[in-house]
Amino acid sequence: MITQPAPACWLVGCATPPTVQWRRRAAGIGDTTPVYACHAHAISLDGAAHVHQPACTADPARLPSCSCTPEPLPPADEVPVAPAPPAAANLPPHWAPPPTSS
Repeated sequence: MITQPAPACWLVGCATPPTVQWRRRAAGIGDTTPVYACHAHAISLDGAAHVHQPACTADPARLPSCSCTPEPLPPADEVPVAPAPPAAANLPPHWAPPPTSS
């Protein structure tokens, strides 16, 4: 059985477990790789919806912004619908889902 280490916050030296992730384009190969963050080092929810450039940094001085111009979102008819997170999800305050209208 192969085990992988638990993901860590992207900020070197941060010992807080990650609670969110976004994708960064892998340099030269076109695939994407996950970037994990704790509450304090997370980019915005809108920013996390995009794929970011290979050298993108989530500079702590810019949070919840980043240092790149992310790729545009795909057309709405091409976006898969993800299930809603569990009600008890532990997300940063700026990642709260928009209220639903009843």
